[in-house]
Amino acid sequence: MLEILDLINKIDLKLLYFFNITLKNPITDFLMPLLSRYGYLFFIPFLLLAFNEKRKDLNIFIFFVLTFIFSDFISNTLKNIIMRPRPFVEHAIINLEGRGLSYSMPSNHATNAFAVAFFLKNYIKKIFPLFILASLIAISRVIIGVHYPSDVLMGILLGAIVGITFNKFLLSFNNLVIKDKNKAILIIILVFLSIFRILYIKYSPIDLSGDEAHYWEWSRNLDMSYYSKGPLISYIIFIGTKIFGDTELGVKFFAVFFSFFSSLLMYEITDMLTKNKKTSFFSGLTLQVLPLFSYLGILMTIDSPFLYFWLLGLYLVCKMTVFDEFNFLKNWLYLGVVVGLGMLSKYTMVFFYPSLVLFIFLEKKFYVFKKPGFYICILTSLLIFLPVLIWNDTYGWVTLKHTAYHARIDKGLTLSWYDFFEFIISQIGLLTPFIFLLMIYSFIKLTGFQRNFTISFFIVLFSFFTLKSIQGKVEANWPLVAYPSGILSMNVFWNERKPNFLIISFLVAGIITLFGYLTPYLNVPEKYNPSLRILGWQELGKKVDLLKNSMENPKKTIIFTDDYQLSSLISFYSKDKPFVFCVNFTGRRMNQYDIWAYNEKFNINNYRNYNAIFITKNDTPFIEFLIRLSCNSYEKNKEVFYNRKIKVREISFYRCFGLKRIVELPIRSY
Repeated sequence: MLEILDLINKIDLKLLYFFNITLKNPITDFLMPLLSRYGYLFFIPFLLLAFNEKRKDLNIFIFFVLTFIFSDFISNTLKNIIMRPRPFVEHAIINLEGRGLSYSMPSNHATNAFAVAFFLKNYIKKIFPLFILASLIAISRVIIGVHYPSDVLMGILLGAIVGITFNKFLLSFNNLVIKDKNKAILIIILVFLSIFRILYIKYSPIDLSGDEAHYWEWSRNLDMSYYSKGPLISYIIFIGTKIFGDTELGVKFFAVFFSFFSSLLMYEITDMLTKNKKTSFFSGLTLQVLPLFSYLGILMTIDSPFLYFWLLGLYLVCKMTVFDEFNFLKNWLYLGVVVGLGMLSKYTMVFFYPSLVLFIFLEKKFYVFKKPGFYICILTSLLIFLPVLIWNDTYGWVTLKHTAYHARIDKGLTLSWYDFFEFIISQIGLLTPFIFLLMIYSFIKLTGFQRNFTISFFIVLFSFFTLKSIQGKVEANWPLVAYPSGILSMNVFWNERKPNFLIISFLVAGIITLFGYLTPYLNVPEKYNPSLRILGWQELGKKVDLLKNSMENPKKTIIFTDDYQLSSLISFYSKDKPFVFCVNFTGRRMNQYDIWAYNEKFNINNYRNYNAIFITKNDTPFIEFLIRLSCNSYEKNKEVFYNRKIKVREISFYRCFGLKRIVELPIRSY
C-alpha cells in the first residue's frame, strides 16, 4: 500500500512540474491567471441557454446558485480536514498567483466548475464546450502553481457528485412545487436563511457566547455527562469542530442545521393538524421570525437540539394520532429514542411525558396504558439517559444538587411576586405582546383534537415554570419548548379567521429580530446592547497571547480566571487553545472546572513554581489580596475593550511569578 501511495505521489509531482514548468510560455502566463480569476463568468451564457431550454424556469437560477455555494462550502470543509499544504510550500515551482494561506486539496475552482457543469448538462444541447471550459479552469490552477494535479482530480470528482446531486434536488423540488407549493417556498426561504446565517457566523463581528465556549471546552473533554447539563451538546460540537475546525462555524454549524429542520417539523405537524398548506407555511416561518427562536439559528446552546427533539416528539405523537398508529411498537420505540436524546440535551425534556399523558386523557385513548408501547417508550428513553445517571453516581449526584439549588428547594415554600411578574413580562417580551395575546386567545377558542394537542404540550410546562416563578427567579428561556404548541394553536386559529393579524404580528417580530442581528454593527449604548456579551473576545485572546509571550518562559506559564465562561472564552480565542484554569476567589457555586480539578492534569495546584496570568472581569481588593497570597510576586494592569467606540468590558490582568498553593474560598453552593 505504501509503495502504491509513493508511486501516486511521484506521478502527481511529475505532472505538476510538466504543467507548471515544461508547458510554461508567454501565452499560458497571460491567459491562465485570467481564466483562474474570471473563468466562472463564462458559465453565464450556458446558464442563460439552460434557462431558455427549461422555459424560463427560475428554479434553474436558484439551484445553480445553491450548487455553486454548496460545492465551494464542501470543498473548503474538506480542505480543513485533509490539510494538505499548497505545492509552492514544499516544492520549487513557478507561482503566478498570490500565496494564500488556505490548504490545497481539493481545488475549489475544479470542484465549483465541474459542479455547475454537471448541473447544467441536462438543460443544454451542446455540452462539449461546457466541459472544455470547466477543464480549462481546473487545469489553470496547476499551471499557475497553486494546486497539485491530484487536487484538481479530487475537485472534479467532488464537483461531479455535487452537480448530479443538485440536479436530482431540482427535479424533486419541481415535483414538490406541483404537489405542495407552500412547502417548496418555505424550503427555499430556509435554505437562503441558512446560507445567511453561515455567512453571518463567519464574517460578522460576533464571537462565541460564554456558554458556547464552555460547551466547546466540554467537547475537548468528552464524558458521559457534565456538572450542569447532559452530554449531547458536547458531542454535537465535537462533530462540528472535527468538520470545520476549532472555529465559530465549527461550534455553531449545527445550530443552523437544527433551526432549518425545526421549521420543517413545524410545517409537517401543522399540516397533519389542519390539512391547510397556507397555515402550515406560517407555522414553519414563525420559528424564523420570532426573536425567541430565530437566534437559536446562530447560537449553539442546549436549546437548539432540545427544541428540535421536542418538535420531533410532537411530530411522532401527532402522526400516531392522525393515522391511529398507537398500537405500532416501532412508533413508541422511535418516540422513546427521541425523548431520550432530548433528555441528553436538556433535562426539561422529561416534561414531555406528563404532557403526553394529559393528551392521552383529553383524547380518551385510555387503551394506550394497557398496551406495552407506552412503557417501552419510557424504558427506551431511560436506557439512553442511563450514562448521565452513571456519571452522577460517580460524582456524588452533583447535577441533582445543582438542579435542587436552582429550584430553591432548600428555601421551602416562599412567595416572590417580583420574580413572578418579571417572568410573565419576559415571556411577553420574547414573543412580542401581540403574538402572546393571539396565542392565549387561540387556546381559549380552539376545540377538538387541535385544542387537545396544542394545550397538552403547552400547559404542563408553562404552568410549572409560572408556579416556579412565584417561588423564585425563572430564566426567560426555560419554558421555550412550550411555545411551539402555542404557535401551532395561534396559526391554526387565526389563519382561518384573521390572517392579517398574523401578517402584522410577523412583520413586527421580524423587524425586532432583524434589529438583533444588526446590533453588532450599530452604536447602541452599552446599557441597551445585548450583543456586547458576544463581542470583543478575539481581542482579549490576542491580548492574553501577548502577555503570555512576554513572560520569561511561556511554556511554563499557565492561565487562570475566576469565572468559568471567561476561562472557556480565553481558551478558545488564544492561539494555542490552552486549558485555562478556573479558581474560586469569590465563594461562587460549583462548576465543571471543579469536577475536572479531580484530574491531576487540570488541578492548578499541581503547577507550583510556574508563572501564571490571572484574568478577571470583577477585580476587587480582596481578589488582589488572594493573588498576593498565591504567588511570590505579581504585576497588575487593566484594559478596556471597545466595539465601535462602545465600551464592551473592562478586564484586569495579573502577571504572577512563582505560583504557590492557590488560596481559594469554599464553594458557596451547587
